Amino acid sequence: MRRFSLLVLAITFLLPAAAAAQGNPDTPTLGFSVGYWGPFSSEWNGGFTARFNAELPYQGPLGFRFTAGVADLSRGPSHSRRSADLLSVTAGAIYQLPTHGMNTFVHGGVGVARITGGGSSTELGVCAGAGVVLPLALKGASLVPELTAHAVTGKGPGMSITLTMGMRFDVR
Repeated sequence: MRRFSLLVLAITFLLPAAAAAQGNPDTPTLGFSVGYWGPFSSEWNGGFTARFNAELPYQGPLGFRFTAGVADLSRGPSHSRRSADLLSVTAGAIYQLPTHGMNTFVHGGVGVARITGGGSSTELGVCAGAGVVLPLALKGASLVPELTAHAVTGKGPGMSITLTMGMRFDVR
């Protein structure tokens, strides 16, 4: 896992030539991503995550971001793990950073998470993260590696991170 994390960080921050072709920040986008969901709790075990998102430009580098996602994880000690799912919906802001030669962004939002398996609950949460947009040869398509931190209240997993690789497409 450590090597994978270092590889994604290298891709994200050390490939300015690959990201030199800037996307259009004034264009709405739709996208999806898959990756690893890792909790900072000994009670929860990490697993696969997937999400869909829509980004709408607002003013200059600022926009709105809406996300719906799922995480397939387990809970409990290794000898008696129970399967659990986390469904989430978030709304927030995205800000395109004024970097030279790269199209990087930061984002943050609030949302709700529905946790099922071994007792169900609906909890509030916040998230914040960063990523880079790497334009592809297909016009309007981009590869998007992203790292996001999450905090979920109540019976939720508390603090966690997601490391994802996604694609996004210009809508116009």
